Amino acid sequence: MNIYLQYIKKTYRLLNSLSKEEHVSRIYCFLDYFGALIRHSCLIRQYVYGEFWRMSGPQRKKMMTYGRICKLFNLLNKKDYIHFLENKSDFNTRFKAFVHRDWLYVTSATLDEFLKFSYQHQTVVVKPLRGVEGGGYVN
Repeated sequence: MNIYLQYIKKTYRLLNSLSKEEHVSRIYCFLDYFGALIRHSCLIRQYVYGEFWRMSGPQRKKMMTYGRICKLFNLLNKKDYIHFLENKSDFNTRFKAFVHRDWLYVTSATLDEFLKFSYQHQTVVVKPLRGVEGGGYVN
């Protein structure tokens, strides 16, 4: 499924829940969120769980939203090294001395490596190579 369609479905679900739980007009929630998305680059999780929806205009201007983080990220990081921050496998390979857990990039692993890893760990976390908030890549 297209990641944008997934995001729209998640947005619809979370805004409906917010409207019901907080007794706020559904129309207000949708209009306010899309205004926050356009004006402040605020993603839905920050809007709902970070209670961005409760904030005044001046408070919203001070918040570090996803869009603002991306701008800062690009400003402060050398372009030649950004891929280490965007690609989990490249990051783990480059900074393996600082990654204090086992991990496996299954695309490049052999069947034997995969089986050995599986037998060594009862529980594993499977993550997409690129992504945010437990989902696909959002740019």
